Amino acid sequence: MSAYADDNTGICIDDSSMSHVFKDVEQYQKVSGSKVNYRKSNGLYLGKWKNRSDPPFEISWVRICKL
Repeated sequence: MSAYADDNTGICIDDSSMSHVFKDVEQYQKVSGSKVNYRKSNGLYLGKWKNRSDPPFEISWVRICKL
């Protein structure tokens, strides 16, 4: 997970690692008083997830399409 100012990036390999990232974000919100706007948050399907059809967690998901 990488964070700079108001931009955060987490690289996850499975649902379990995504759960850990979201738990870290929740902990950060508790101690800092900041709130994440999940409506403005996006996930990017890559690798083995590029054909995934069940969106995990409550964020928007994006697919990269090759032309």
